[in-house]
Amino acid sequence: MGKIYNSETVHNIGYYIEESKPRSLASNESSFDIQVNKSRLDKTITYAKGTGFFITSDSDRIGWNAYDQVYDYLQGVTKYLGLIYFTSNELPGGQLSDLANKAGIYEYDLYSNGSAHRNIWLWPSS
Repeated sequence: MGKIYNSETVHNIGYYIEESKPRSLASNESSFDIQVNKSRLDKTITYAKGTGFFITSDSDRIGWNAYDQVYDYLQGVTKYLGLIYFTSNELPGGQLSDLANKAGIYEYDLYSNGSAHRNIWLWPSS
């Protein structure tokens, strides 16, 4: 995934829409729901949906759609967990063609100074 993070040759153009909803406690909640409700977050769930594309300096591009949720907030860092899907590549054999039609999961850390770091694990990986 290192090829899409070279900011001199690849640019990410897109947007996210973020929403929140109250957590509801129900008598039939699962053990997973109980763990989520015990997290360090407040009583709302914040989630986002985004879409966009990566474009290289030689005009290769690939689209993406992503869905994530705020998992934690600690010491000025907002942590997201999410899913990303890459669409078909515009230029077969191009610099980003390895990402075509693949999905991945990711962790995304957003720091209070505006900087961010993302790790993506692709599936299938071959």
